[in-house]
Amino acid sequence: MTLSELVEQLKNDMAEVRRRAVHELSKIPGPEAFSHIVEALDDKDDEVRESAIYALSDTKNPDSLKHLLKPKVLFDQNSNIRTATIRALGNFRKVGGLPVIGKLLELSRDPEWFVRNTAISIINSEVDAIKAEGDIKSVFSLLYILQLPDKEVRKKAVESLIEIGRDYVDILIDSIAYQSPSLKAGITRVLGEFKCHDALPVLIRLSDDENDTVREEIARALGNIGGNETVLPLLNLLGDIHPGVRQNAVTAIVNQGEDVVESLIAELRHTSNKYKKKAIIEALGKIKSDNAIMPLIDCLQDIHHLVRLTTINSLVELNSPKSIQHLMDVLCVNPIDIKVLMDIALNNSDLRLRIRAIRAMGELKDTRAIPELTQILINADSEFLEREIMNALIKIKGVVWAKICALQVLGRLKIREALPFILLHLSDTDENIIYQALDAIKIMKASEAIKEVMALAEHSESMIRNKVVSVLGTIGIGNPEVTDIVLARLKDPDRHIRKEAARVLGKLGDKKAIPFLEEIIRTCDFWSVRRNACNALNNLGVDKYSVENEVVLKETTITCPYKDDSEQCPVKYVVSHCVINKA
Repeated sequence: MTLSELVEQLKNDMAEVRRRAVHELSKIPGPEAFSHIVEALDDKDDEVRESAIYALSDTKNPDSLKHLLKPKVLFDQNSNIRTATIRALGNFRKVGGLPVIGKLLELSRDPEWFVRNTAISIINSEVDAIKAEGDIKSVFSLLYILQLPDKEVRKKAVESLIEIGRDYVDILIDSIAYQSPSLKAGITRVLGEFKCHDALPVLIRLSDDENDTVREEIARALGNIGGNETVLPLLNLLGDIHPGVRQNAVTAIVNQGEDVVESLIAELRHTSNKYKKKAIIEALGKIKSDNAIMPLIDCLQDIHHLVRLTTINSLVELNSPKSIQHLMDVLCVNPIDIKVLMDIALNNSDLRLRIRAIRAMGELKDTRAIPELTQILINADSEFLEREIMNALIKIKGVVWAKICALQVLGRLKIREALPFILLHLSDTDENIIYQALDAIKIMKASEAIKEVMALAEHSESMIRNKVVSVLGTIGIGNPEVTDIVLARLKDPDRHIRKEAARVLGKLGDKKAIPFLEEIIRTCDFWSVRRNACNALNNLGVDKYSVENEVVLKETTITCPYKDDSEQCPVKYVVSHCVINKA
């Protein structure tokens, strides 16, 4: 078909005829055919205009670009036309350079998801080609791409800049001043990989940027570059509100090694920010310097659980003979008799003497004073007296926390030399210390402590009795006395202890427990206790009882306060639970 015939068809009333004519015109070389394709961009039919865009792309004519970049084409109301324009621009990227990249970036934020995805896909396919060109235009193109909303494409652009951007560091440093957070973050990553000391002033200024991702990359870059200038900004980033920033700052400052230990310790002593303390303690644990031992030991008394927990983990990671000795010192029992002080604080009529005795007990930090001080606080008739008691209790409570933490560290490290100190704390007045001492014995599997543990079987606190049963299940296997003690706990008023006792009896392997466990199955109202009894009997070789077996239910009499049709009926719950297990 000739050019004149195709031009006549462009005037046809049928849109399909015009669309085919535009397509055929793209196959005819020359400016006349090209001009008619351009005219078709103003056609009233959407499909004809779309065909004209594809035709301009097929001509490979550089003059097509100026028409494709016109707003009426780029931002046509029809999403198919916008998509076609994106595909066409992809073919002219090398010719069009930055303007094309810029328009593709605009379209990557299009309201229509398919248009956005097409723009992102085209840009992604061009990154490798841009990198291969490796000139200054390529660098600017990649900087444009760093503003793209798609994270994976930005990552690819960063990797490309790392490969080709070393000769254009000045451009990168100048470009970091732009407001786009993704651009700043991407350039920061590149400069960090280059270990560019010339970029330090601008990177340090950006360390308080409002964007979390930028600050994360700043922390990473400062760690890669290193040097004394980076220590202070990294210390500040350790207290950042965003956990990702703090973690990058920890990694960065750990890479500096022993040189930053004193700075970390000084900051630890002066900051009240618990998240900053946590980050500093984590860093000190990873650096593993003996100079950090005493500051870390002091943090075991911190009022924040988060700080104490991090300190425990750091001391375990440090695992230094010096730290172990200091931890055992924490567990030393105060040899001073404080009965006189307690008597004065409780009974003396002179308020000044009572306050001095209370202050003395606070300074001694003796946990034996806690019950008396608590009693005085309850009966206090003076705000001044209440304040003094609270100050003393806070100081003593810090020692309680320190002892609990020290027991955790020594237990996790399985330090057998610490066992005598651990055993001393089984008679402490604070049940949390006793509990942690028992836990340390269990972790160590210290069977030599069995008598001391058995002595606590009748303790007034249920959590201690429960822990005793658990510990005996670890260190008391083969000991008939242990079996008798655990059997007695089957009648404990606390069902959780009965449940643990049933579990432990199966672990101990003593067959004299069988009739007692069978009685539990027949009489206990709690399914979890019966379940553990069933499992224990299985361990002891009695196969007729099983959690999945309905014999358990048939042999059990339960008085149910609910109506049979109630959804809350515990009998129905037990039956359904057994059916689930059986299935």
